[in-house]
Order: sequence, then structure tokens, then C-alpha cells
Amino acid sequence: MTFKSQTIEESVQVLSKLLANTAILQMKTKNGHWNVQDPRFSQLHSLFDCQSDELLEGIDEVAERIRMLDARPLATFSEFLKVSSLQEDMTVTSGHAILEALLKDHQKMVGFLRQALEGLKDSEDQGTLDLLTDRLRSHEKTAWILASHHV
Repeated sequence: MTFKSQTIEESVQVLSKLLANTAILQMKTKNGHWNVQDPRFSQLHSLFDCQSDELLEGIDEVAERIRMLDARPLATFSEFLKVSSLQEDMTVTSGHAILEALLKDHQKMVGFLRQALEGLKDSEDQGTLDLLTDRLRSHEKTAWILASHHV
């Protein structure tokens, strides 16, 4: 691959923030899976588990893309917390509160990804643009599902 170094740096910066946000969101979702207290426990427990697994796959895809660009992905929660725009706090246990918190985070991810795609629209890095578009669709779908459970 031959990209302009500025293109690579911009892509890695966006991907690093995406990685950090996704890692924080994955742990918050797993926390919801483990700790939800709700009459719909079984349904929400399963929903959060599936969403956590999907986010874990996303973490791997993003980290591998960073490596494809010959950079080092963030790999510790202390690194994630320095870069992430999402907050780690997830002390709520009611199904309603978890759904609301996760929905807000997925909506933030949608906003971040739309902004990132706009910022990189003239990039030569089609692989990263494709990955960002895939992640955008995933967060849009998850937000829709969470909003549907939240009513």
C-alpha cells in the first residue's frame, strides 16, 4: 500500500478513537449483560450479550486495520480512556436505564462516524472508509434496536 503519510496519520487517528470508543462501549454492554435487573431479564441479558459480541468483533476489525496501516493499536483500558469520547460509568442496573445509556452511546458513535467519514472523504484510504461505513451501519442498527426496546 502506498498512501500519503498524512492520509495514514489521519486514518490511524480516527481509527484509534473508534477503537477506544468501541472498547469502552463493549465493556459497558457486557456490564449490562451481567448486571441487568429487569422483568425482561432473559430478553435483555441475551440482547446485551449479542451486542457485546458484535462490538468485540468490531474491536478486532478496527485494531487489525490499524496494523494494516503499519501502526500500533491502543491495547489497554488506560489508553482507551485517554482517547475515548464515551464515559466508562455504568452503575445503573435497571433495564430501562441500561437501554437509555447504551442508546445514547450508540447515537454518539453514529455522530462520530459520520463526522469521521466527512473528514476523510477525500482520503485515498478506501479500506478505512469502507470499515467506517460498516461500523456506522452497525451502530445505526444497534441504536434502532435499543430504541425499539426502550419504548
